[in-house]
Amino acid sequence: MSHQLKGVIKEIKENYFTIVEGGDNEIKFKAVKDSLKNYTAGLSVDVQFNVKGSQYQDKYFVSLEATKITY
Repeated sequence: MSHQLKGVIKEIKENYFTIVEGGDNEIKFKAVKDSLKNYTAGLSVDVQFNVKGSQYQDKYFVSLEATKITY
């Protein structure tokens, strides 16, 4: 199931980027390698993403994987 958010890119590090959505709400996404080469901080984007979850030693981990980024 795919979800969508709109926001402004705050930071890009390697294959991860953070957007600011709705004021102070910062959300970190994992992107496909090299898919961020045309994007910079301050750019307004639409992000389609999937939620991935896993369990390890009674701890739960959630990641947001961007499947499509448009501006």
